Amino acid sequence: MIYSSQSPPDVNLRLVWPQWQGAGTVSVQQLASEFPFDVGRRGYAVGSAVLAAVLPPHDGLTVTAPVTMTDEGLAERDGVEAKAMVVEQLARALEIIRQHNPRPGSRQSVESAR
Repeated sequence: MIYSSQSPPDVNLRLVWPQWQGAGTVSVQQLASEFPFDVGRRGYAVGSAVLAAVLPPHDGLTVTAPVTMTDEGLAERDGVEAKAMVVEQLARALEIIRQHNPRPGSRQSVESAR
């Protein structure tokens, strides 16, 4: 993982975010039913790594947002499975984006996406 708070002001940032909790445990189990759950959820990390490897080169940094591969935070809250973990990981991803201050382009900036 490349992680620096000293990014140049006009950086392009590619964020790799292997977040699996938002899919829900049932979906992960059904999509990878031939594997134990612990292995199936790791498929999201593998898929993100493969995607990052095959994307064309870009002018800037590639940063991987931290995602836990444990059962931590999977409880339902406010009718949403793993809400606490998804919100926590979203906050971490947004912090990475803010630290690197990517160049605004055709996509929304972090501030306007809130």
